[in-house]
Amino acid sequence: MANKKPVIFFLSKSGAGKDTQADLLIEKLGLSYINTGDLLRGFTSDEHLSILDKFSVDYYEACGIRSIIDKGKFIPTISVVSHWRNALLDIVREPTKTKGIIFVGVARKLGEALALHDFFETWPDAKANFRIMPVYMKVSDKEVKKRLLVRLQCVGCKTIAPGLPEYKLIEECKRCGGKLIKRKDDTPSGIVSRLGEFKEYVIPVLKYFQEKDILITINGEQSIDDVHKDVIKALHLRNI
Repeated sequence: MANKKPVIFFLSKSGAGKDTQADLLIEKLGLSYINTGDLLRGFTSDEHLSILDKFSVDYYEACGIRSIIDKGKFIPTISVVSHWRNALLDIVREPTKTKGIIFVGVARKLGEALALHDFFETWPDAKANFRIMPVYMKVSDKEVKKRLLVRLQCVGCKTIAPGLPEYKLIEECKRCGGKLIKRKDDTPSGIVSRLGEFKEYVIPVLKYFQEKDILITINGEQSIDDVHKDVIKALHLRNI
C-alpha cells in the first residue's frame, strides 16, 4: 500500500477551495491531472459539435449535456463516468510515467464515488499501482456564503478565483489571463440551493468513504498555504 501512487480528489461545499488546492499539488508535485469539467466542456464545445454527425449518439449526448449544464443541474452519472474512461486508462496503463493523479470535479454523487472506487479496486493495473485518497475540506455554511458572494470566475477557461484574502487584488485569471466576472449563480438563493445539493448528494459520498476508512478530513477555514500544508502532511506527500 505504501508504494502505491495517490489518486487525490477533494470533496467539499462550493467555495471551499477544492480547485485551488488541486492546482497547488499539480504545480508543486507534478501529478497527472484529470478535470471532469474540462472533459465535458471539450466534448460539448462548438468546435467538437461541428465535427460530429448530427444523427450520432455522441452529438445527441453532447447537446444533452450542454442543456443540463446550462440549467445548472447535475450530469447523469453514466455520462460523467464514461468521460473518465480514456483519461484514466491512458494514465494507469503506464504507471511508471506518473507520480499520481489529481482528479477535479469527481465523486460529487454516490454513483460516481462507487464507480471510481470500483475501478481502482478491480482494474488490475489500477489496483496494483494506485490508491484513492478522498480529502474532505470542512468549511462551515457561514464561511461558504461569505466566500461565494465575492468569488469570481474566468470568462474563458472557467477557472475560479476563490473568495479568499489571497485573491482579493487579482484582476485576471491566473491560468489563462482572461477576464474575471461574478458567476450568475453566486447569489444568496443560488448559494442556499448549492448547500442543499451538498447535503443531498455529497454527504452520502463522505459517509461511503468514511465507512471504507479512507476519508481524510482537513480544516478548510485556513489560509490557502496552511490548508496546503495540512494536505501534504495528512496525505504523506513530501516524498513522492
